Amino acid sequence: MPDNIIWHNMGVTWWEKLWRSCLLVIVGMAVLLFSIILSIQIQGYLNYLQERYVATDECPKNITKLQAISDYKSLDTGLIHCFCQDEIFEKKNLKIMQDNFSDVYPGYK
Repeated sequence: MPDNIIWHNMGVTWWEKLWRSCLLVIVGMAVLLFSIILSIQIQGYLNYLQERYVATDECPKNITKLQAISDYKSLDTGLIHCFCQDEIFEKKNLKIMQDNFSDVYPGYK
């Protein structure tokens, strides 16, 4: 039907159609490449976080606040995770989530 035809496109040459198609392919590939690179970067960052912040399954008992923060500042073997888990789930101390550890480690932020 004549009303289904886009009449202003009738004057477009084959070169212009080819140029538009190439431009669309280039933009599409750029978006695809960007999303792939972003996904790889995010996965790398997640792997870094998993290696950096170790959450142990076997937590030692009676970890002090000083031991936890010293471990975090030096070795980071997961003692702060164990300390916080014990405070929150065993002792029901939710205030530990807002604690800045300044009483055992002055100047820590």
